[in-house]
Amino acid sequence: MKHIARTLVLMLFFIFIVIASASGGDSQLWRKDVVCGHKFPEAEQVAISGFEKSYCVQISKSSRVCAGLKTPDSEVAQIFYERDGSIIQQWDAPIDTFLSESGLRVDAINLTDDGKGELIVGLMNSQSMGIVIQQWTIWAITGNTVSKPVKVDDYGIMSFLTKSNQSGKWYLLSTRWIDGWEPKRGDGLYAIGKWYELSGGEFAPVSDRPQIQRRYLPSLERIRLHAFEQKKPTPVIWYKDKRTRPIVGQQPLLKKLDE
Repeated sequence: MKHIARTLVLMLFFIFIVIASASGGDSQLWRKDVVCGHKFPEAEQVAISGFEKSYCVQISKSSRVCAGLKTPDSEVAQIFYERDGSIIQQWDAPIDTFLSESGLRVDAINLTDDGKGELIVGLMNSQSMGIVIQQWTIWAITGNTVSKPVKVDDYGIMSFLTKSNQSGKWYLLSTRWIDGWEPKRGDGLYAIGKWYELSGGEFAPVSDRPQIQRRYLPSLERIRLHAFEQKKPTPVIWYKDKRTRPIVGQQPLLKKLDE
């Protein structure tokens, strides 16, 4: 009887170890994501009636996404999606920087030969001094529907689209720069990553992926600045680095961020 009980205990112990190992592995699958999405050519300045300045990204021969300012000192940019000469969707976004070719970006997921797919539209709202943080707003266009916005920092560098090697699903990694504090390390600046997926035409936080963080130290600063200095800025795959860790509890203690 004791032998049977001991055998059962050992079996349960090994089952627990297997489950724990599998669970631990699954929790890190986000590290295996690859950067994805089709980036359309950079926006070009286009003269559009009613706008002081406007830029457009050509999606296909008959469709484009444009952003324009009504006046030189306007603090609101008007964005519209045009197809076959008709405006399909139009919306406004605050802007506190110069509208330029690099300040409007469009990517596509599941792009077809006729230019159809889910469009991811990004507009740079502002650019800070100091370490030069670019604040962007991101929307998804699915068919004729525009999603609610998601705020990100350094779009195309620290924030970008990724795809799971396991499920094939794509995500938006939204990175924000937030002041924080850790025991023995004190105050510091952190890159905080949060994963979003498109559900019903809207961005929704991914429930089975943790928020991630990495402290802004010289090692990260070098590769981030190098990415910005490139003629065509490239993503910093910071989520794969071992110094990037899931946020657990209140570590680091982060300053509340206004969304």
